[in-house]
Amino acid sequence: MPKKICFSLLFLLLPFFLAGQAAFVEESQILNDFTAVMNTYHQAITAAVDGEEVARANNTLAEGLRREIPRFNAMMAAHPEWQETPPAEIQESLQNYIMASQLCFGQALPRAVQFGNEHMEDQALQDSLAAINLALQEMSP
Repeated sequence: MPKKICFSLLFLLLPFFLAGQAAFVEESQILNDFTAVMNTYHQAITAAVDGEEVARANNTLAEGLRREIPRFNAMMAAHPEWQETPPAEIQESLQNYIMASQLCFGQALPRAVQFGNEHMEDQALQDSLAAINLALQEMSP
């Protein structure tokens, strides 16, 4: 009889254990997806050798921003306390996001803007930079 009670108790507690394991999975995925967009941009800009490649990378970033910023803003609106103390479960994803942000907006985007300034005649390049700017303006909270 005690084995049956233990098994029943284990069966009843399993959903709570699984729920604990799944804490912040969606939030981590949002951070990971946004991180991937920024890392991809950084890699593309680092490898770019002409205006066409820079424009393609810029347009891909603009699309990614339009897709990921609303998800990120919704997550932060749902968890305003995370601005002060994010939970331990998302720390790794958050650190990766922060590093990707620095590479994307601190290195890659300035390089793309400099390339754009050096090639003002390249309309596709100028339009791609404008697309990033517009995506950032439209998606700000």
